[in-house]
Amino acid sequence: MGKMMPWVFQGIGAHDRRVQYKLDNQRDLSGLNPSSQYTASDLAKRINCTVGFLLGPS
Repeated sequence: MGKMMPWVFQGIGAHDRRVQYKLDNQRDLSGLNPSSQYTASDLAKRINCTVGFLLGPS
């Protein structure tokens, strides 16, 4: 059974992982050393979605 979680909330979890891995002071996710080439970009998309939601329409 798959989970249906809005991207906005996935971004909160992605940011929490940045803090857990002590990457919150870095501008990007290059220190993550992910096992997949898409992991860092997927996390960045989720974080950017949350930031966009919180900042509202521009």
